[in-house]
Amino acid sequence: MAASRLVAALALAHSGLPARAHYEYVFDIPNGEHVMRNGIPWPASGHDTPRRGTEEIDFGEEFEDEDDQWTERFCRMDSDGDGQSNGEELGDPDCVWKKGDTPARTIDISHPGYADSKTGYESGSGTGCIFSGFQVGEVVYDCRKTLRDDVVLHWKLPSIAGGALDLALQKRAASGWIALGFPSTPAAMVGADAVVAGSDASVKFWRLDAKSAPTQELTASTMSSPMAAATAVAVGGQLVLAMSGVQLADPSKVDLLYASGDSAWPAKHSARGVPQLDLLSGGPRPVPLVVSTEDSVLFCIGLGLLAGAFIFGAGVASFTTSSKPRSWSSPVLLGQSPAAILLYIVAIAASVLMLLSPVV
Repeated sequence: MAASRLVAALALAHSGLPARAHYEYVFDIPNGEHVMRNGIPWPASGHDTPRRGTEEIDFGEEFEDEDDQWTERFCRMDSDGDGQSNGEELGDPDCVWKKGDTPARTIDISHPGYADSKTGYESGSGTGCIFSGFQVGEVVYDCRKTLRDDVVLHWKLPSIAGGALDLALQKRAASGWIALGFPSTPAAMVGADAVVAGSDASVKFWRLDAKSAPTQELTASTMSSPMAAATAVAVGGQLVLAMSGVQLADPSKVDLLYASGDSAWPAKHSARGVPQLDLLSGGPRPVPLVVSTEDSVLFCIGLGLLAGAFIFGAGVASFTTSSKPRSWSSPVLLGQSPAAILLYIVAIAASVLMLLSPVV
């Protein structure tokens, strides 16, 4: 890291760039020296040109609003509105980076200030998901995906393979409405089934049979992706559509639609998107090991048998060998006593079964 900083500093120093735009702040954001926009290095990530301290873009202005600090709030923002948070684009998807640290990811860094620049790395794919921790009632969600700066999707991974999921669509405003759709054709609104939540706590299920206001009302169980229930709740002054027991044909490849508006439903949306997500990216939820009193007793018995097997076997061997052993644990002793070896095998097998009993 120190070497890369020196190289970047020398490059910037010899480029004749204003310090405010480049050298002073390039290390105040994760991977600031590695920001790329469509293959072009862009060290002046807060400005409208890569190597000139000219006009600041939204990303730069919002960074200034945070007193030029990489805060969790700024990390979770989506300055360019491309559906990826600033942290996702800069390699800090969990928003835990501190100045001087090595970011969680140092490759495939995109520009968080331009919507035409997006990282190809999906934080919600592969080995893990971005931790959510968002809570609605008693449900704590495992993963999250920022769809735009004011819309976040949260989901709870199933406890068993093929199980239903719990979803929550969060609008970072209390007014208006928010909707999540399940299209029959990817990215197509017409023909999709949608759940709409209003700020008045209303929830409706619709078949979007045209681009105009829908007329075919459904129920939670008659949706193309049926669910147990859906509710509209206010959490911290934000509107949340919480859906439980959602059954998806293939949770690893889910086509969705989302939309939101600031006036009463039905109304033209002010924002929409068509993400395709892997909702199993975090892997199966771990089942905690609960050891009962009975299991603990069996565990102790297993340890006792293992110790007793050693002592008893050595004692038997001392009476079945012609030479007096140097100690009861002598390897020569065991080799000369088939009876002791047989006792060891039987006792150890029983002990292992006892020891493993809490987890089988």
